[in-house]
Order: sequence, then C-alpha cells, then structure tokens
Amino acid sequence: MQERGLKKSMADTGTETKIAANLLSHSASLFTDVSVEVHEGRVLLTGAVEKPADRIEAVKIAWRADGVSEVINEIQARDDSDLLDAARDRWITTKLGTVITFDKQIKGVNYSIETVNGKVYLIGIAQSQAEVTRVINHARSISYVRRVINHVRVKEPRQSGQGT
Repeated sequence: MQERGLKKSMADTGTETKIAANLLSHSASLFTDVSVEVHEGRVLLTGAVEKPADRIEAVKIAWRADGVSEVINEIQARDDSDLLDAARDRWITTKLGTVITFDKQIKGVNYSIETVNGKVYLIGIAQSQAEVTRVINHARSISYVRRVINHVRVKEPRQSGQGT
C-alpha cells in the first residue's frame, strides 16, 4: 500500500492522465518526449525535447491540470542520446526499481523513478531521511548513472495523540 493512500493515488493518476492528454492535444512529439509522474499533486516532468521553448510549454500545460500544487521541470533540451543510451536508461530504471523493491529497509512502492541520459530522477514519499539516502546510494551504485536528482519528500512524523 502506498503511503499517500488510495484517494490521493487515484487523484494523482487522474491529474497525470489529464496532463498527458493535454500534452498529446498540443503535439504528439511533446506527448512522446515528456514523461509525467504525479505524487501528492507534485508533478515531475522528465524527458528530452528539441527546443528550450518546448520545456516551457510542457510546464504551462502541466499547470493547467486540476490538482497540481507544484511542477518540477527536469526536461532536458536537445537529446543527444542514441538507441543504446535509451536502452541503458530503461535498464537503470528497471534495476533500481527492482533493488529498492527487494530492500527490506525501503518502502519501494512509494517511489517513482525516471532515467534520462543517465540521470536518475526520484519522486515520492520516504519514511525517513535514512531511507532516501539508501535509495540514492543504490542508484549511484548502478553502472552508467551519471547523476541522481532527488525530489522525494520525507514523511512527516505523526504527532502523538492524533488518529490515522
């Protein structure tokens, strides 16, 4: 079960779907070049586009969707990658996802991972700062990872006397 709960998870999925549909209605290339992840209304945009103006347009489109509280623009302009780079990026994402899923000290379901040109982007909710550090260290230990960009929020501790 994800930390954000079913209701927030469904709302985020709806927001993500709306943003993707808006990207597609704007242009097919923007839809295919930009990846969208939404956690608690926080939108992470990754990918690589031809022109810097496309980065700005994707952010504007993301802000138009209901439920957006923040847009994190990690879209890169001018993708110099080739087919091998794209395969490596998918391999990195898959490997990191598998590692954190089987690490008993990490609640892997709370993380979304995107990799673009060897840069790993993380978003989600961590149980503690130690958990985030563990995920980042796992990412850094994978071959071909050039950089790890962390947009994970650390869960706030419950106040005593408050219900669930």
